Amino acid sequence: MSPRPTIVAIIGSSRFRDYMQGIAQVETLKGHIVLLPGFYHHADKYPITDAKKKQLDELTLRKIDLADEVICCQPNGYVGSSTKRQLDYCITMKKPIGIWDQPNIPAPTESQF
Repeated sequence: MSPRPTIVAIIGSSRFRDYMQGIAQVETLKGHIVLLPGFYHHADKYPITDAKKKQLDELTLRKIDLADEVICCQPNGYVGSSTKRQLDYCITMKKPIGIWDQPNIPAPTESQF
């Protein structure tokens, strides 16, 4: 049996949905299992209640628990308050953190397919 693939959680502001999807593609092509937000209220301009926001933030922490490593999506250095709390949690849980702060996502290369 082959070893379990690395599990990567991608965190960041929901306004960066497209960036997170691009990172997910790159990580998936590396053979990693990717955990992403399932709801992008900023990007899709969906209003949510404070209670729902708290629930979604808690769900992200559980994804971090499952992950072997975390990638923080922060184009141009933007980190919101929820992402800051998630990063603090990663540090507390001793999760390796990668930072994706590039303003653009490179397209997958043909050699990755």
